[in-house]
Amino acid sequence: MLSLAGSIRWRRETIGDVDILATSPEPERIISVFVSLHEVDRIIGRGPTTSTVILKSGIQVDLRVVKEDEYFTALMHFTGSKDHNIALRRRALERNWRLNEYELVDLGTGKKFPAGSEQDLYARLGLPYIEPVLRESTGEIEAVEAGTLPAIVPYDAIKGDLHIHMKWSDGLHTIGEMAAAARSFGYEYIAVCDHSRSREIPRGMTEENVRDQWREIEQVNQDGPGVTVLRGIECGIDAEGMPDLPDAVLKDFDIVIANVHSGLEMPEEQMTKRVIAAMHNEHVDIIGHPTGRIIQQRDPARIDLAAVFREAAALGVCMEINALPSRLDLSDTNCRKAKEHGVRCAIGSDAHSRENLKAMAFGVATARREWLEAKDVINTLPLAELRRMLES
Repeated sequence: MLSLAGSIRWRRETIGDVDILATSPEPERIISVFVSLHEVDRIIGRGPTTSTVILKSGIQVDLRVVKEDEYFTALMHFTGSKDHNIALRRRALERNWRLNEYELVDLGTGKKFPAGSEQDLYARLGLPYIEPVLRESTGEIEAVEAGTLPAIVPYDAIKGDLHIHMKWSDGLHTIGEMAAAARSFGYEYIAVCDHSRSREIPRGMTEENVRDQWREIEQVNQDGPGVTVLRGIECGIDAEGMPDLPDAVLKDFDIVIANVHSGLEMPEEQMTKRVIAAMHNEHVDIIGHPTGRIIQQRDPARIDLAAVFREAAALGVCMEINALPSRLDLSDTNCRKAKEHGVRCAIGSDAHSRENLKAMAFGVATARREWLEAKDVINTLPLAELRRMLES
C-alpha cells in the first residue's frame, strides 16, 4: 500500500514537505529505489525504513515504510493536526488503551487492535469516520459525536466552473477549446469570465468586443460539445466601487464577477466601503478573490469581511473561492465565516488554460476544510436552478 500523508492529504494551503507512507515486506529495497529516483537531487537521511530526500525542484520528500498491520494507524497519525491526534489518544486512554503512530493497544491485556482501515480505528474509538480535511481540532470531534458535523461538499458535486478566461483577454485557448476540455470534467456549464479592460488589464474586454464574444459563445452553444457556455465577465471596480463597464452592458451578462485589481493598499474602511458599493450594483453576482491575496507573495487587503459578509447576505451576492493554488481566496477560515453569515460561495478555477481547469479541486478542498456543504456552493446547482438563482 502507498499513500500521500501529511499536509497534502490534509489539503492545507501550504506544505513544508511531502510525506509518503508505504508498506512492504522489503522496506530497505523500497528505500533504495526511492533514493535512486531520477527526480532526487540529494539524500538528506537514509535508514532501513525511512528516508528524506530533496528533489531537483527543491521540495523535501519523506518516505516512511511501515508494517502492513501498522499502516492505517500510521496514516491516521500522519494526517491530522497535533491537537486532533491528542484528542484521539485521550479517547484511547479513557478506554485504558494506548494509541500511537503505529498501534492501538489494550494496556490491560497487551492485545493489539490491528485496523483494516481508518474507519475501523475511528469506530474503535467510538467515532464515525472523519475526513482528512476536517482533522484540524476545530470542533469536528464534538460535532461528529453530536451528529451535527455537516456532509461536506463532495468533489464530484461541482456542475460547472464559474470563472474561466479565454483568448479574448489573457487566456490561452478559444471558447470552444475550453468548453471541450470542461466536458471531460463532466461539467454541465462554464462561465466565460474574461477581464474587462482597465489600466491593469490592457487586453481586457470593451463594450465593443463583448458583443463579438457573445456571438462566438452563441455559436459554440449551438455547435459545441454539450457544455453550456454562460456569458460572464470579470469586471474590475474603481476606488469608489464602480465597475469598469456600464450597467447597459452588465445587464446582459449571465454572471458578473466584480474584483479589486488595483489600490489593494487602501485603508480598511475605504476598501470595505468600496467592495460594499460594488455589491450594491444590481448586476454584480459574485465578489471575486475577495481579499486579493497571493499566497506567500502578497498579503490580503485590509477589509472588514464581517461587514462585507453581512451586506452580501442581505443582497444575495456570492463570494468566490478562487481555486488557483496561489490564491485560494476566500481562504478556508474565511469560507466558514461567510457560511456563518449565510453567504453562499462560487468556486472558480480562474483557469487561463485547459490545464488550469484542474485547479477546481483545490477550491473544493478549501470549501471542505471549513465545513461547507453542497448547498453553500452555487455551482453544485444544475444549470436551470443556477439560472433561476442568478435571475432572482
